[in-house]
Order: sequence, then structure tokens, then C-alpha cells
Amino acid sequence: MSFLRKNKYFLVCCILVACLVFLSVYEPRSKIPTPEYPTITTTGGTYDLKEYPYISNEIIGTYNYFRDILFSQGVDSFENIEIYISGIPIAFGPGSDSGLRYVLAFLAYGMSEMIATTPGYRDPDYYQKTSDWVLQKMESPKVMGYWNVSGQMAYEGKSYYQYTIDHYGVPLGDYYGLNYTNIMYRGHWALMQAMYQYLFNDLKYNSTLTQQCDMLFDEMTNTSHLTHTTPGVTCEPVQLFTQCNSIQSLAFKIYDNCLNTSPTNYYSAADRFLEWQLDNMTNSDGLFVNGINVTKFLAGNPNHVHDYDSGYTNAWTIAFINAYNQSAAQKLYPKYKSVYVKNNTYPGIIGDFEFVLEDAYADPFSFDIMEFAWSIVANGFGMLCAKEMGDIESLNKIMKWIEMIFPPKWDGNNFYYPTPIFEGLQFVSNMIMFWGMQQDWVTLGNFTQRRSPSFWNQTYIVDVSDIENIFINQAFYDESNSAFLLTCSAAVPGTIKLTNAENGVVFSAQSSGFVPQYDLENITISINDPGSYNFVIQFP
Repeated sequence: MSFLRKNKYFLVCCILVACLVFLSVYEPRSKIPTPEYPTITTTGGTYDLKEYPYISNEIIGTYNYFRDILFSQGVDSFENIEIYISGIPIAFGPGSDSGLRYVLAFLAYGMSEMIATTPGYRDPDYYQKTSDWVLQKMESPKVMGYWNVSGQMAYEGKSYYQYTIDHYGVPLGDYYGLNYTNIMYRGHWALMQAMYQYLFNDLKYNSTLTQQCDMLFDEMTNTSHLTHTTPGVTCEPVQLFTQCNSIQSLAFKIYDNCLNTSPTNYYSAADRFLEWQLDNMTNSDGLFVNGINVTKFLAGNPNHVHDYDSGYTNAWTIAFINAYNQSAAQKLYPKYKSVYVKNNTYPGIIGDFEFVLEDAYADPFSFDIMEFAWSIVANGFGMLCAKEMGDIESLNKIMKWIEMIFPPKWDGNNFYYPTPIFEGLQFVSNMIMFWGMQQDWVTLGNFTQRRSPSFWNQTYIVDVSDIENIFINQAFYDESNSAFLLTCSAAVPGTIKLTNAENGVVFSAQSSGFVPQYDLENITISINDPGSYNFVIQFP
């Protein structure tokens, strides 16, 4: 019995593995060739391609998996995206949207890091169209309107929407999810728009982004504001969640540093909140609690609703704080790991792996299924946190046991982690793993660094003839050496067209299988034979 108690999580994993042995169906690997990153010497210098940003075929394959699902349905449909078990959607928070706001938002963040890793790949049909589609889905009434129509998890017998009107006296009308006291939606919506504008230099969402930043800033700083209670923004409607307020904080930082055309200081509100948060929303270990009920907090009631310790809360919050206040995150991360991240060893079975606990202070012999379920959530965010903090060893150790339970596979040119006994969790599970798969070339902090005006005039890929069968693993302009580096993996013949490439000369690690064609400011590389190719376009 002692062994069972000490190894309860591992035993659950073993049961899942046993089921998967019978349920998993393995399919052939992708026909996409595996890329290599050799050294290429040109008239302008020598380039070791593995020292420049690139993405793996597996990351691209997972992105394709998402694209197929996203574009297989209309903007207001969410088949195979919603979280469900036995065909029944699982509601996270108010409404019956199955947490779609979270699924879409965190998918957008992982996608954004992937896109930023290959900044010279700008075929609008591949990256921009997909990012825009995710944002459009985020604005679907099913996602945005959950807060207004909610009859679930009502507060004091009223929906959150109606309670906010009655309690705060705010004339909300039909503004749905963009209303006050709803940081769960508004923060993610703002950050998704900020990342979209950063990546594509497209002002499509600039007006709504600026409006939302104005509203959030006012709510956080204006003590006369009807809903202002603390330096943060509440939800549901009087809960102040630790992790949710890290989202608009990063959006503010990106806006101030990278998107504004005249000086703004939205981030000052986030900086003030972080200082207050560290003083008022931490436990005796100096780690964050999940949140507080501001009504009880202001009344001096020590029993704050949601005032509990949480592994996923700390992992999520630290990952985002690292993007806008690295010094604070670096102080918090070791504390978080020592309390919530447990190293385990099972020789001959899985070896060393790490497991993130949701409640590290709970009874260690508890068999509470909800504790285990929330610990699975904590492990998802634990991967994101380890990745953002550059702790690749910890990231790999967490992914290790997950990949043992859900071994990934290729389906054509799509790569994903099947979850056959939890079919309704497959999309969200892959969304989390997708972020964990990202190599450490790019973190959330990169989005707070303004791109130079010359960036948009650099050489870039404007068109790939077959985006499904020609993977672009590397597309990076080396400004210091006036060279564009390109690595691709082609399963079929096709073309790659570059623009802003006047006077460029193509060098390659391969001697055959392709033909470059020069046309004023454009260069088109025709791939005649399937294979992995490496190019350096050198400029004078």
C-alpha cells in the first residue's frame, strides 16, 4: 500500500499506457524529407545554418494539423476544437463554450512564436491567413458572448453579466465579452491582436486593440472608475485572478515598445500591479495564490475565495512575467520549481522525468481525482514555463512522460499527439504540446522588442507554390552580412519566390535538383526533385 500511495500518479500513467497499446494506430511517417543545416560559403562569408533560427518538420506538421481543423469549418463552428468527453462539452468558467477563449488564445501564442522564428516566410496564405482566422474565431459570439449569456456559476444568484450591472452600476448594454470585470477574455483578445500586428505589420485590429488598452488601463489606474477595486482587473465578476492579469500586462508592454506611433505608457499600470501583486497575492513561500475575492479582500475577510495555492497559476504567471519583467521572473522560478516540480526516477521504464503538482501542499497520500486532473493542467503550463525560462532540461523531462502516454505520429504531412481514449482533448492537448515543441530561438519576450523600419523591406518569401508539401524550415535575413538564409524540405517539385531580392546571388549546399531564376527584384527557386535544400542568397 505504501508503494501505491507514493506512486499514485505513475500508476495512473501506466494504466493509460496499457490502454493506448491497444487503441493507438500508427501510420507511416511523413514523406517530407528531414532537413539538415550545413555550412555554406559564399562570396560574402561563411554561414553555419544551424546557428540561425529554424523550425523542425514536427513543428510545421503540428501547425498543419491545426490549419486543417481550423479551415475545415466556418468561423462560428468549433468541431474538434471544443473540449469534450463522450461527446459532452466541458465548461470551464461561465457559459458552455468549453474554454474556447483559452484554447484559441494559447494556440495563437504558440503559433506566434513559430512564425517569429521564420520571419522571412511571409506567404500570406500560410501564416497570416491562419492567424487572422484564429482571431476571427476568438470574436465569434460563441466565444465572446459566453460572459453575457452565462447562467452557469452565477454569483449570488445572478449571472456574472447581470451582477456586474447591478453591483457596479455600469451600463454594459450588449458589449458581450469586451465588458468590464472580464479580464479572462479581454486580456487574451488584446494580446492576440498585439501579436498579430507585430508579426504582420497589419493595422486591421489596431483600432480595437487601442480601444481595449485604453479601457483596461483606465480600469486599473482610475480610482474613480466604477469597477476599480485594486490595481488589477477582475472577472466573474469580483474575482481577481493572478494569471489572467499577466496577459494584458504583456499586451501593454508590446504596445508601448513596438506598436505605438506616439509615446504611450500603458505598461506603467502593469508594473504597478505586479508590485502590488507580489505584496498582496503571494503565500509564505513568496509564490502566487490563484486569486482573491476583492469584495472580501477589501472588507478585511481573511477567507478570500480562490485564495489557494496553485501550480498551474504560478507556471502560467511566471512564464508571462518573464516577458515583461525578467528579473522578477528569475527570482520566482527557482521557488516555483522547488515547491511544485517533482523529479522522479523509474529505471528501466521511463528513467528521469518531472511532474508538476497543482497543490504541492495537499495530503501526499490523497487519491483525489480532481487534484490529479488539475495537476495535468499544471504540467501543461509547466512545459510552457520551462520553455519560456530557457529551462530545456525541465521541459524535456515533463514532455518525456507525456510522450510516453501519448506517442506522436504523422498522418500525411500532419504531425500530432493522438489521445484515443480522450478524443475530445486532442486539440487542446496538441495546442499545449505545440508550444512546448517550440525551440528556444523565440520567447514571448521577443515580442517586446521593436523591429527596425528596415525589417519590412528586407528580402522575404512571398509565395510557395505548394504550402502543404514544401516545408520552410528556415527563412532568416542576416542583416549584418546582407544575406538571406533559406532551408526547405520538399516532398514534391515546386517553386519558392522571394522578393526584395535585387542583385542577390543564390548559393546552395546542393549541386543539383533546383534552378534559380532572376527577375529584377524577385528570385524564384524552382525545386525539380524532392529533397532537403539549403540556400544563401548573398547581396553585395
